[in-house]
Amino acid sequence: RSSPAMVEEGLEQVRASLNEVIRDIRTFIVGLEPEPLETETFAQAIAHLTEALRSIRPLNFEIDIDDHAALILLPDLRQHALQLVREAFLNSIRHAGATRLQLSLRGSMDGVVLTVIDDGISASPGENSPTGPGLAGLAARASLVGAQSEITRLPERGTRIQVRYPRTINQPV
Repeated sequence: RSSPAMVEEGLEQVRASLNEVIRDIRTFIVGLEPEPLETETFAQAIAHLTEALRSIRPLNFEIDIDDHAALILLPDLRQHALQLVREAFLNSIRHAGATRLQLSLRGSMDGVVLTVIDDGISASPGENSPTGPGLAGLAARASLVGAQSEITRLPERGTRIQVRYPRTINQPV
């Protein structure tokens, strides 16, 4: 038989354990911040990010990065693209329940195109442009650096985020 004091002590231990787990998860999520691209390539940074996300839960990633396209972007824009991918992945996992994420970074005639596609639950049926604080934040982040973004609900399931980074006068043709 348990006395009220023993039950109270057990509950306090459970509460302390839960708080510790919550702190660990928060620390882990903050630790997902991508490394500065001075020490690794864009593809390597994405590989580290996907590895960390897979350690949280089972996820399938399809990654297609054109290394030349990544180098076309100025260092600040490469870091911006990396942060944007991180936010898009986390948003897809947390809010849309995605299990499959695709990422491509390709060069185009007028710059570089970053595309993230997930298989999660997106907007309400019939709604072409999904909205929400996370997606609105991604669009706002892109516009701050002069990039154009397009967020589209896919016909079957999922969302496509496409960001076009323009060529700058410092970029080679």
